[in-house]
Amino acid sequence: MNAKRWLVACLAPVAVVAFGVCLAALPHWRSNDPVWVANYDELAFYMPVAATAYRNHPGSLADPATGGPTYYQPLPTVPGILVAKALGLGPWHIGLVWRILGGLGVAIGWYVLLRLRFAPFPAAIAACLLMADPGVLNGQLGYTLGKTWVRPLPPTTDTEASANKLPPQWRILNPSVTWPWWLAFFAATTRAVAVPNRGRIFIAGVACGLLFHVYFYFWTTAVAGLLLAAVLDRQRWRVYAGILTVGLGIGSPALIAATQFRAEHGSDWLLRTDKFLPVGRFDELLIPRVSVLILLATWAWVYWRGREWVWLASIATAALLLLNQTAVTGLQIENFHWNLALGPALSFLVILLVSDTWGRLPQRLARLGPALATVFICTVAAGNLVHTFRVVDATTENPHVQPMVIAFRSQTAGLNVPTHGTVAGDPDFQYAAAVEFDLRPLSGYTAVLSPMTDAELDTRIALNSFLLGRSREQFRDDETAVLRATRWGLEARSAEARTAKLAVRLAAWDAVTQNPVDIVERFDVRVLARLSGSPEPAPLGWVLAQSGPRWDVWTRPR
Repeated sequence: MNAKRWLVACLAPVAVVAFGVCLAALPHWRSNDPVWVANYDELAFYMPVAATAYRNHPGSLADPATGGPTYYQPLPTVPGILVAKALGLGPWHIGLVWRILGGLGVAIGWYVLLRLRFAPFPAAIAACLLMADPGVLNGQLGYTLGKTWVRPLPPTTDTEASANKLPPQWRILNPSVTWPWWLAFFAATTRAVAVPNRGRIFIAGVACGLLFHVYFYFWTTAVAGLLLAAVLDRQRWRVYAGILTVGLGIGSPALIAATQFRAEHGSDWLLRTDKFLPVGRFDELLIPRVSVLILLATWAWVYWRGREWVWLASIATAALLLLNQTAVTGLQIENFHWNLALGPALSFLVILLVSDTWGRLPQRLARLGPALATVFICTVAAGNLVHTFRVVDATTENPHVQPMVIAFRSQTAGLNVPTHGTVAGDPDFQYAAAVEFDLRPLSGYTAVLSPMTDAELDTRIALNSFLLGRSREQFRDDETAVLRATRWGLEARSAEARTAKLAVRLAAWDAVTQNPVDIVERFDVRVLARLSGSPEPAPLGWVLAQSGPRWDVWTRPR
């Protein structure tokens, strides 16, 4: 190896990693705030989960609302918590650590995978493309990014349309900190298929098995894809069977734990968030037409030119089929999450197809490949940065969430409140207090996502409204609006279900008002936050701890 090639081989992975970390942490340095919070998924659930673990048990996770077990897997999330704990950064900085680790992991994953096929420079170029282009989410490289340039941003009053429009590959927790495991499975399987031996098959099986401990949508795709590959690629069926055998052995503890978890906690929490919810078989299909066309094109290439990639095309096909498994099962399982499995598989197939096609061009034209690829990736990266800047500034949720977090941290600096209890009142304060003070949110988005029964959730919602000083009529009106706007569960699909749920919550309200003291004690509510200037009377038996510019904070003596 001459000096020039040696230098490229050394600098290429460094450049890829630096690029990945910069993209992942872009919102933080764009906003000049290490505590940048993207949206309510991050504020109300990811951060409270992380903060609970950070303070109490950094090596495992717990549900932030109940303090009991959670269904989130620790393997992709705990490393960031441990790093933040080791560096003494505090819970608010875990989001930044997750993004940095996600950037590192995704960059290394793509580069290692591409190096199995390409030289350092083209592998680096392709890796940067895959990290910068938002089309990697569903395998529509170039197409998705083009749409983001052409289409204007949604109106800032349209929360549903404008939320979560950051480049999707950098959204935490999924896929930023889970994709490295998915890419590791791809790399290990690529090696096992290229040169089958027991060692490589075992390593690929381990990578497959770890997916069971990472993300439901990955391991289901891997299993279905390998089974399909075993049928279509009879020459290598023993390789796929070996990977599956090892993978199922390593993944079985996670399957057993998930079965036990569901048996213990029931299905209420699943159904209200569209997990295993019975729906019409053909009512909610997701058929990405562009992705389907690209998949068909890659299958044609695999058949004629790349038979060793049957397994990868099978993985992509399995993800697409699972995206629409409702047609067979009649169940909604937040099916759109299978896009996170489809995208990398289909995107890698596209890179392989383009590379093979380019290699068959006349030599004079093929020599332009590196230069054209460099110009292309620079254009994509620049466009992605511009788009991200616009989105960071313009999405509805972040201009609300970020100022709220700043206001909370400013107002509560030095505030002493009870810990290890429950916080009620304004939902924004609840979420932030869960991160700052190790308190459990009584209601809101955190509780909706927690594995509690619907009956407990309804009681929590009624109690929170009661502590805010609402009347029964105000509670009825509030819940009518909430149920009308809901996007999950039967209530999102049926007016009758909304009417029934409203009746249940009004009954919960009546039960709370008959015996509020005992129910407050039952949930160990210790802190209450109301918006400053609220006209409701002061809560009886509570002590005003702070009258601030945004919230009045009350505490309940033990």
